[in-house]
Amino acid sequence: MPTIGVNASHGGTIFASVTGGTDANFHTFRGQGLGVRGQPQPSLSADPSDATDESRCIIVSPAQFRGARTYYEIDTSSITSTVASATLDINVTTEGGAGGVILIKGTDLGVGFSIGDYLSPVGIDNSNSDASYDGVATKYSDATTLSGTGAKSITFNAAALSDMQSDDEFYVCVMSKHDYEADKPASVFDGETTRWDGRTGTTPPVLNYTLSTGYANNVMGVAAANVAKVNGVATANIDKINGV
Repeated sequence: MPTIGVNASHGGTIFASVTGGTDANFHTFRGQGLGVRGQPQPSLSADPSDATDESRCIIVSPAQFRGARTYYEIDTSSITSTVASATLDINVTTEGGAGGVILIKGTDLGVGFSIGDYLSPVGIDNSNSDASYDGVATKYSDATTLSGTGAKSITFNAAALSDMQSDDEFYVCVMSKHDYEADKPASVFDGETTRWDGRTGTTPPVLNYTLSTGYANNVMGVAAANVAKVNGVATANIDKINGV
């Protein structure tokens, strides 16, 4: 299957921490008040380096929430036909806790990656950091458990496959499941930490995809990728249906 590497000069990981173990502290940690003058702010740092990327959402002792979100840009201008399936392939070096991650739609980061990009994923802002991002963010995958280390794949959903074809640049944020769901870690080191190889080197993250073959359009509302035959004829042998 064809692969496309993530952009080595854009994106990276943003770390956040907030002292305290209350619900209010957790909401602040997820971005509540970020950039709003006079409100409590999470402590943030951006790491645009290529060495290691990470998603994290844990609580440590003394009570402090710590997290990480990673942001990528991928040049998908070469994808011009229907994508049948795709995964984000990473090489996990550290996995702790539940190891749950989820992919969501990001935005253009540009070259000047900074802590201001913490709330850059589509639909996320400081007004909705006290609840799950479900129904607010655009999910690019289901929550996926990455058990152990080594080569892992996270499967993209239909919304992501469509954007890969229609957009020249594809933006994705890798977020901890606890962070995404606003599931506050309850005890020391509850939650999850996942680290993987960064954007350069021998095993950088890649978009691994397969294109649809044959008739590449929906048939009576059914996606082409899920249609094997039309009136008994294999889609690979169909050029048009009713002249379309």
